[in-house]
Parts: sequence; C-alpha cells; structure tokens
Amino acid sequence: MKLLLVFLACLGVGFAAPSVHRPVKEISHRDLLSDFLEIVALLPLDDILAILDEHVASDPAVAAVITYLQSDAWNGLVDEVLAKPTAVEFIDYLNNAGIPVDMLISAIKGIIDGAVPGVDPDETASLRPFLDEVIAIIPLDDLLALVNDKLQNSPDFQDLYTTIASEDGKALVDEVLQMPEAVHIQELLTAQEVDVAGVLAAVYEFFGWGAPPTARKISHRDLLSDFLEIVALLPLDDILAILDEHVASDPAVAAVITYLQSDAWNGLVDEVLAKPTAVEFIDYLNNAGIPVDMLISAIKGIIDGAVPGVDPDETASLRPFLDEVIAIIPLDDLLALVNDKLQNSPDFQDLYTTIASEDGKALVDEVLQMPEAVHIQELLTAQEVDVAGVLAAVYEFFGWGAPPTARKISHRDLLSDFLEIVALLPLDDILAILDEHVASDPAVAAVITYLQSDAWNGLVDEVLAKPTAVEFIDYLNNAGIPVDMLISAIKGIIDGAVPGVDPDETASLRPFLDEVIAIIPLDDLLALVNDKLQNSPDFQDLYTTIASEDGKALVDEVLQMPEAVHIQELLTAQEVDVAGVLAAVYEFFGWGAPPTARKISHRDLLSDFLEIVALLPLDDILAILDEHVASDPAVAAVITYLQSDAWNGLVDEVLAKPTAVEFIDYLNNAGIPVDMLISAIKGIIDGAVPGVDPDETASLRPFLDEVIAIIPLDDLLALVNDKLQNSPDFQDLYTTIASEDGKALVDEVLQMPEAVHIQELLTAQEVDVAGVLAAVYEFFGWGAPPTARKISHRDLLSDFLEIVALLPIDDILAILDEHVASDPAVAAVITYLQSDAWNGLVDEVLAKPTAVEFIDYLNNAGIPVDMLISAIKGIIDGAVPGVDPDETASLRPFLDEVIAIIPLDDLLALVNDKLQNSPDFQDLYTTIASEDGKALVDEVLQMPEAVHIQELLTAQEVDVAGVLAAVYEFFGWGAPPK
Repeated sequence: MKLLLVFLACLGVGFAAPSVHRPVKEISHRDLLSDFLEIVALLPLDDILAILDEHVASDPAVAAVITYLQSDAWNGLVDEVLAKPTAVEFIDYLNNAGIPVDMLISAIKGIIDGAVPGVDPDETASLRPFLDEVIAIIPLDDLLALVNDKLQNSPDFQDLYTTIASEDGKALVDEVLQMPEAVHIQELLTAQEVDVAGVLAAVYEFFGWGAPPTARKISHRDLLSDFLEIVALLPLDDILAILDEHVASDPAVAAVITYLQSDAWNGLVDEVLAKPTAVEFIDYLNNAGIPVDMLISAIKGIIDGAVPGVDPDETASLRPFLDEVIAIIPLDDLLALVNDKLQNSPDFQDLYTTIASEDGKALVDEVLQMPEAVHIQELLTAQEVDVAGVLAAVYEFFGWGAPPTARKISHRDLLSDFLEIVALLPLDDILAILDEHVASDPAVAAVITYLQSDAWNGLVDEVLAKPTAVEFIDYLNNAGIPVDMLISAIKGIIDGAVPGVDPDETASLRPFLDEVIAIIPLDDLLALVNDKLQNSPDFQDLYTTIASEDGKALVDEVLQMPEAVHIQELLTAQEVDVAGVLAAVYEFFGWGAPPTARKISHRDLLSDFLEIVALLPLDDILAILDEHVASDPAVAAVITYLQSDAWNGLVDEVLAKPTAVEFIDYLNNAGIPVDMLISAIKGIIDGAVPGVDPDETASLRPFLDEVIAIIPLDDLLALVNDKLQNSPDFQDLYTTIASEDGKALVDEVLQMPEAVHIQELLTAQEVDVAGVLAAVYEFFGWGAPPTARKISHRDLLSDFLEIVALLPIDDILAILDEHVASDPAVAAVITYLQSDAWNGLVDEVLAKPTAVEFIDYLNNAGIPVDMLISAIKGIIDGAVPGVDPDETASLRPFLDEVIAIIPLDDLLALVNDKLQNSPDFQDLYTTIASEDGKALVDEVLQMPEAVHIQELLTAQEVDVAGVLAAVYEFFGWGAPPK
C-alpha cells in the first residue's frame, strides 16, 4: 500500500504534468527509475498505511475522503485529466523512463477501493489529526535534501523537473485546478482544515510558475445552505403521506404516476438533461454543492416505488390532491425566505441571475414547445391544473415576459375523432374471423408468416425511421393518438397467431377479405369520415398533414421500395386488388395516380429458376459429396477451407459491395429466395465433417468427374438458351449480370488476394480454373478474364518451409523451457511478452497500413501468418516462470545455448541460394527492402515502447545495436536510426 493524501497529491501533480513531444533519447535515459526509488525509499510507507487504516476505521473526515475517492465524480475527473494530450505525453515520458505508471496507479486504486470506512463520513470534519500524524513521521528534511541533490547531480531528474515546469505543464495544472470538480475538491479540503492555498502556493513556487490561479468561486458553496434552509420549510413527510394516500385512491394522481413511470416521460427528461444549457446548469449546481444526482435519484425512487391502487384516469381532476398539498405549505414563509435570499445572499442572487439569463429563458422556451411537453401541459390543463397561470407566474418572476404559446394545446380532440371511428369497427368479430382463417386458410397463413418475418419487420423499421414518418408519429402522439400502444397491439396479434395449415402465397385471400368486408359498416364509416372532414378542425388538420407534398413523397418512396413491391406482387397474386386500393387512396388525398411499381410483373424469374434447378440431380450430387467428404483428401481440403474465417470473410466482403447489394435486392425482388439459398448452402458446408486429413495438393478431378457425369449438361444448356429466347425476366437477369457493373464486380473479386489464393489452390488441385473463367467471360460477352496477380507466387511457402526445416525447433523449445524455469533474465522476457505493453505494441504495429499490406502479401503467398502468430503466442502465454523475473540479469547464457545449436552456416547458404534462384524469395526480399519497408521499421524502432525494449535487452547483454546494424546492412538500408 502507498500513501493516501500527501503521496497521492505528489503523484497527482507528477502524473498531471506534461511534456513536449521529443525525439527518442539515448538509451541511457533509464536512471530516473533509480532516482524515483531512492525518494520512495525515504518514505515510511508501512507506518503511514497503519495510520491510514486506523483513521479509515474511526475518523469521519478520512472516511469522507475515502468515500469521495471511491466515487464516480473522482474517477471521472481522473479519467478526464489522464485523457488530455499533455497528460498522455507525460505518461509516455515516464513509461519511457522506466517509471511503472500503470502499476503505481493500480496500487493506489487498490488501496482506495479496498478501504472500508468504519464510521459515517463527514465532509465538514477536520483532516488535521490524520495529516499531522502522517507529517510527523515523514523525514521532510531528508526528502528535501535528496530532491535538491537530484536537481544538482541527476540529468534525468533535471529533465523531469524541466518537463513539468514547462509552459505546457503549468497550462495543464492551471486548467485542472479550474475544473468544476477540482474546485469542489479544493473547497472540501479547505473546509476540512487542509491548507490548500498554502500547498498550491508552495507547488507553484517550486516550479517557478508564480501564483496559483484563483479558483472560480471557491466561496460559492453557501448556496447549499440556502437550498437546505428553503427545503427545511417544506413539510416533506406530510406531503409524501398525502401523495401515498392519493396514489392509492385517486385516479388523477394514478394517471400522473403512470405517466411519470413511462418511457415518454423518461425520454423527455433524458432529452432535456442532454441539452448544453442544461448540462452547464447542472455543473453549476454541482459546483455549488447542490447534490443534483442525489435529488434526481430520490425523486425517481419515489416515482418508481409508487403503485397506483386504482385505474388511472387522465381526465379526472388533480385539484383535490393539489389543494391538500398547498394547504400545508407555508407559502408566506417560503416567499419571505426567497426574498431575503435575493436581498442578502450573493450565491442565491447569482443562481437567480443564471436562471433568468437569455440562455435560461431560451432553454425553458424550447422545452415548453417540445411535443411531449405540450402533451403534458394539455393533460394537466384537462386535470384542472392552472398551467397557464403557473407559467405566467414563473415567467414574471424571472422577468421573461409572457410564456410562449404552446403549439396547438387544443389539438387533443383528434383522439376523440379516432375513438369514434374505431368504435364503428366490429373488432371482436374481425379477430374471430382472423383466428378461423389463420387456423385453416393457406393464404392467410402465408400473410401471417410474412408479417412475422425479418423482411416485414425490416421494412417497418426502415419506414418508421424516415424523417417524415418520425415527424408524423410525433404529430399523432402530440394529438393524443397512442401510436406505440397501437403498434404494440397489432404486433401482439401478429406474433401470437399460429397458422394451422402450411402457408401458400399463391392461394386467394378473397374468402377472408370478403368475410371481413361483409361485417364492416362501410357507409357509416364513410359518413363519419366526411362529417369529421367538414366539422372537426383537428381531423381536417390530420387530412392536410397526410395529403401534403411530404406525405405523398413518403408514400411514393415506400411503394417503390423493393420489399414493398414484393408485397404488392404477393397480394396481387392472392387476388387482392392492390392497384384499385392504391388508386382510391391516391384519389382520396388528391395525389393523382399512384407511381408505377418497378416491374411488378417481374416475379416469373422464380419459375425460370425452379425449372433450371429441377434439372439438377441434387440428391445424387449430395450423396457423391458425402462420400468424398468422408474419404477424399482434396474434398476434405475444400470443405475445411469453406469452413474457415478466410472464406467467410471473403464472402462477407463481396456481399457488402454496393453492386452485390443491388443485385441481391434485384433477385429478392424477383422472388429468388437468396437468404434461404445462402443458408442452405452454408448448412451443407458447416455440417460436413471430413473423414480424412485435408490435402490441398490432392486432385479434385475424381470428385468433379463423378458430379459432371450425372448432370444433364445438354438439357441444361438447351433450357438456358430457351429462357434467353423466350423469357423476358431471364433476359433481364442476363442483361443485369452482363452489364459493366456486373463485369467490374467480377473483375474486382477475381483480383482480391483471397480469391487469387482460391484460384491457385483449385489450379493445384487439377481444376481448369482458367478454362472455366474463360467460358464464363465468353458467355457474358466480357472478353478475356483479368490476369490474376501472381498466381504462380505460391512457391514462397516451399522456401519458407525449407528454411524452417533447418531450425532445431524442438531443441530450442527445450532450452527455452529450462531457462523459463530457472533463469531470471528469461523470466523477465516472458513476463514482458505476456504484458499489455507488449501486446499493445504488437497490435499497434500490425494495424499500420504497410504492415497490413505485408501480411496480405504473405497470406497471398501461402505463408500461414495467423497460424504462426497464434503458435508463438501460445508458447508465450503457456510459459510459467519458475523464478522471479530480473530485467537486469543477462540473457547471454540462454542466447549462447540457442545459437550453439542453430546451423548458421547452412541457414546463410540456403538464404543465399534462395536469393539467387527463387523468384518468389527475391520478390520477398525486394518487398521488405523497399522504402516502405524501411520506413515501417524505422518508425517502429522509434516508438517509446520499442525504445524501452531496446534498453531492456541492452541491459541484459544483448547486442541490440549490432543486430540492428546487421539487419539494416542486409537490406541495404544504411545505419539504423538513433
């Protein structure tokens, strides 16, 4: 454990201080760690922690500090400060200098989180007894003497001082001290008899920064006293008792509670609290000591805990409840106290001025005009609350003039219109007919199945997210139409329906529709709608809103969406007069003729597709596949690849391309069940379990020959030709694929590294890839296929395996195991390689564009990069050091043993031979030796963590400089960077 306040304050100043960005320094810069350890060694940490434990258990002031340091407020401040660019640079500086910042922060946090106060915290109690005990045992003279000595004689400590004392350092500390939460901390500590001003003055003097900044209104904490005085006048217990009584028996209060527990209210609160002016005001209150979060939480607890004892009634009067509450509130005393505060309390005057500002008025104006707030005003007005009077009084008090006129507060009669129209519908009888047909009618079963599908739900979500739809739903909600409840009810009916027969999309819906239409009083409905259009201003406004240009544009757009076109086609096929219904709707709203749906007749492509598929002996093909999966290494290799992340990644990448997305939409719109086909094929692949080891070099010819032998190729070609001559839909499909966009997509896919790899694998397995591609390109009139990038480039894997074969890997691993168990230097390396620092460096390097391209290059050349990385990581993660790590111990014994068993001469001879005779290896060398290759290595070597590694290895007697010089010479890069 470490210190709490003094040590934490010192570390806090240190961690918050900055550094300018600088080039990597000489590797000897690691002595700052020694300076740090010398200073820490003077601190009687165990004794300080013992004092801390004692005070945590019995001292209310220390309990308050611990409670605060465990709070979100403190942790949020720490996170905010540590994320500032200057702080990030300074932490990098310390890490580069060997100071284990993360470990120190973690240790301090462990002390804080592990402390359990034994008494109630008291922020007003004095911290002096605790601090006096701690200061009494700290050898201040020795500490100051040691710091002075370091400032005179340690270049690294001098550099640390200069870094903190810089302009950037001062600017960061100034900024942090002015942050609201930091001001709050200064106030708390000052109230606890800590000489905050003296400490800050000493720190600023030490770093030559002059006087500390004046904290914003450090005296501003008296507003809490004002707030508590006002609250003390309120008979809260009696008010809550009245509330409990009315919640249990008053329908009006039950309606208010139900609303306050709703998503609508919580959404409004969240939206308002997120507005910039509201955020600033809450910060202002928190900075003034008003416990805003606690108050909000308490109020929410009262609301959430209330359980109405009667059904809510939004039209019942709230007056009885309000009259009881107002009767027990000492209004005269409250007003007198508020007036006194406005005359005599600077903090309360400042609060009034803040709220009464232009920003305050603008926020209140904006909130009052929000649709949900308008709805609340309407509800309360209907419940006999004098909303207008209350708002007028509030606006007068703050000098804001008259409140804004709420948008259509009288607009709530649309709900009555809606309920009158619904009352004419025989809903129970309609649902009874629906239940009967769901159980026995294949056409209705098909509709229900579709309405339960992702396709329908996706269309609904897409439409409801459109801006015009969002505005219209807000309009309806504002008018009292319970949109969410209606959508939920309809969805409940759909989701709860269980068809009793197989769905048939081609069966007629007429029997069901005729039964429903027969019981609907159409004449009465039309008469009522006409009456509303003549006599109801709200209904007229609804009609005008829907009939607007925006309304028409939305309906036009939706009707043209592929899935909506599909629905129109399905319903038309089921004998629903879609065209007639749309014409009637468009006429009613004065929109003219409906848009022509895109190729509504385009559904015959499904028939073409099914005819072609019917010629394929699928069961026999699958039987041949099962047999070869069980016994054929070549097919096993294909299945293994099709189950791999590489294949699935390629599929996902291709399907996400815009041209592919459009083509899939085209097929879905034409009735081809693309998702079902993809799912079926994936099911076959994922379900296949090879019975033999895969062999990518074995021939696929036996499998392919068997399959081709049973496919009626002549019949297939004849059918395709017939479709091309006689089927407009198939002709359109051919034209779509053969288009420039189609060719461009296929060209692009064939050139992708993973697709090139597939072509190489299949060619190696005796598949005539070139012939197949030539035939496809000829069929679509695309000319010759593109030349795949370096399809012959797969021999690099052979070169790689030859080189690896020379390495006595088992013997090297045996030596490694032995040293992991007994060698402190190797234990230190393993510990580091298991650390976040190393893994973070690896991730950062592998994410660089040049590294990503190089890994793609290796993967394309057949080098199993992921497998190699995984294998190396497995060795590292599985190593358990048997001794304590020592970063200063020598790695020479381990390295000498390993080097002694490596046939260096043979390795060099083989590499030279590859450089002379292997085009692929020559290409690899050229790729690494390129300017991009050098730039990447230069950059990595200059990264702080990489510099740290070079320093560690040099300290462990590894000739880092010699190794780097040899590598740079081999690739012709000149000298390594300093």
